[in-house]
Order: sequence, then structure tokens, then C-alpha cells
Amino acid sequence: MQNRFDEEALKKVLKEALVETFQERRELLHEVFTEILEAVALAEFIHEGR
Repeated sequence: MQNRFDEEALKKVLKEALVETFQERRELLHEVFTEILEAVALAEFIHEGR
């Protein structure tokens, strides 16, 4: 019985860790793409202003 509980607890902890990792990476990717889009928009604005 103790073995089964340990397996379930381990599965739960691993699942939570994976979900948290994906969420953190998604936020990082969102920040990177936002910066890229802002840089492209600024470059286009500067180019049109010439």
C-alpha cells in the first residue's frame, strides 16, 4: 500500500513540475516575441520616416 501511495505522490509532483516549467517557458517565449515585434515595428517606423 505504501508503494502505491509513493507512486501516486511522485506522479502528482512530476506533473505539477512539468506544468510549471511549460508555463514559465511560455511566458519567456512571449516576452522574447514581444521584444522582437517591437524592434521590427520600430525599424519599420524609422525606415518609413526617411
